[in-house]
Amino acid sequence: MANFFSDNRDLEFTLNNLDLNEAVALRENNYEFAKENDNLKAEIVDYKVDLEKESKELKELLETAKGQKKLKASKKLDTVESFLKS
Repeated sequence: MANFFSDNRDLEFTLNNLDLNEAVALRENNYEFAKENDNLKAEIVDYKVDLEKESKELKELLETAKGQKKLKASKKLDTVESFLKS
């Protein structure tokens, strides 16, 4: 099946070598939010710890749960694990 982006070498080169630093700086107000919120990284680390705890609890629940409860826990665990990988 044809792919517009990969079949067009000029477009593919442009997209692969695109420098968006200036555009992002303009869009993100020159990163002012990040400069003003130094403690944000600590909050993200705390959130990750909570996700790890949630993952452990869901794995324990999956060992004993049955039916709909097990299905819901499995789906939630997939989501939590995805967040932890990112």
